[in-house]
Amino acid sequence: MVLRVGGMATGMDTESIVKSLMDAERIPLMKMEREKQTLEWKQDDYREMNIKLKNLFDSADPLRLEGTFKVSAPPTDLEVDGIIAKIKKFVDTYNEVTVSINGKINEDRYADYQPLTNDQRDAMSDKQAERWDAKARSGMLKNDSMLRGILTEMRSELSIPLAGATNTNFDTLSEIGISVKGSYQENGKLTLDESKLCAAIKSNPAEVKELFTKAGTTTDGTGIAKRVLDTLGDCEFPFRAGHPACPSVHASENKGRLHAKERIRL
Repeated sequence: MVLRVGGMATGMDTESIVKSLMDAERIPLMKMEREKQTLEWKQDDYREMNIKLKNLFDSADPLRLEGTFKVSAPPTDLEVDGIIAKIKKFVDTYNEVTVSINGKINEDRYADYQPLTNDQRDAMSDKQAERWDAKARSGMLKNDSMLRGILTEMRSELSIPLAGATNTNFDTLSEIGISVKGSYQENGKLTLDESKLCAAIKSNPAEVKELFTKAGTTTDGTGIAKRVLDTLGDCEFPFRAGHPACPSVHASENKGRLHAKERIRL
């Protein structure tokens, strides 16, 4: 006769052992789910940055065209106001991008707050889960080298004098009323003196046009607008929102791996 002794009779908690084994099996899946959520959050943040950088590109694009600066002799108030409006839009958009990028690369990262699993979310109230998510997804782009590089390069390009300018009194943005704010709190935002810009356009419209539109073979010999457009055109991100070649982040059922398209050009 074969005697079969139950787990409880032998002093063993069979149910706990089985649960522990099941939990151990689920650990790789939980890790995969968390990695997947982290990548999706990063994709969302890069999408937000892509939109803002595209807006900056669109605001700089008209300033590379000589027709934008076409005026009568002497320039009319309507013509001057039209040019100022386009330059102001670029300055405002640039400042918005600067604030956004600085916010992302300096955002706090809370390493102890990992993305919630479905079971963990079910065990929380909606408010608790919302507060947890806010901590978990904070700092996805903290110290992001690409975003920091974009800011650094644009700041440099906006301050370099225009080589070969017809009039060296109008070879920098500061000479027409656009300056980089130097304080740490401002993080390189631009300030626009509309009165000074207006006076420059009225007195030296050709020089102002040249400062923005000049075609050159080197960075310092190229107009401001073209410099910015070249920098933005060279941007690369791990995920490009809306690009047909950029797949959604997903988990492979067969291999349990995460896949994401890397280095897609902006």
